Amino acid sequence: VRLALTHPSPAARRAVVVLVDNSGSNREIASHIRNSSGHFAAMARLADAQSETAFIYFSDHCDGEREQQAVDFVPANDKGDRQLFSTLEQIHPASGGDEPEAIECALHAAAEIDFAHVPRENRMLILVSDVVPHGMEGVEKFGVRDDGCPNQRSWRRSMEEVRAAYGEFVFIGSGSSEMWRSLQLKLFETAPGVSDPEEVAVNFIDFSTIRSQAHRNGLVGNAITFVLARRAGRQPVLAFLSALYEKWLANPIFGRDSDGKARDRITNMAR
Repeated sequence: VRLALTHPSPAARRAVVVLVDNSGSNREIASHIRNSSGHFAAMARLADAQSETAFIYFSDHCDGEREQQAVDFVPANDKGDRQLFSTLEQIHPASGGDEPEAIECALHAAAEIDFAHVPRENRMLILVSDVVPHGMEGVEKFGVRDDGCPNQRSWRRSMEEVRAAYGEFVFIGSGSSEMWRSLQLKLFETAPGVSDPEEVAVNFIDFSTIRSQAHRNGLVGNAITFVLARRAGRQPVLAFLSALYEKWLANPIFGRDSDGKARDRITNMAR
């Protein structure tokens, strides 16, 4: 069990940190990722065997010791598989408070991690959430209550820290409500109202138009391993997508016409 964040091992060439929204509204997604550790480990090994991955399950400031629960860096091998499974067993669901979550503090914590020998260009941060951080301009137009960050931490400042610490930032929108999309896009701004459309196209993965919870569960977890694969080159991507296609046929979560729907999802992911 590895609940305290340390640093990647000397064998790691690349490092990945995954921030998973563990609050009530995102509970099914967080639970699915937690319960699919074996699938994640197998796919991570296929996608990029030279990466090590850490997880921070976060919620809101009212959740006390459950606000941030970490899984230390695990390698993409059998030992890492056992470490990930054992540690995720110790991660507990949280409730959350108002609709925004303590993302600004989770981003700050991710930027403070000791990456040892792994250079910035080989570090990636993946954020999985259905909402936005505290203090984001524009939430009031949706009638959303935002109690603010008790640490007075700015989400923009936290993103600046992330940009300085990581070579790549990926946001996976895991919710079913499309109203958050315009606000989530702000996480890619380098200045108010200014973002790189190419980075948004590549690194903003939005599943809000997929109404089925079961489909989103499977797609969010596999999107994490997909972005690992694409960093390692074309061949790992093809190997990953082939393995994913076989898995979806063996376990037809898409119901009728699983073959056609699996092909469509994989084609869209590749695009």
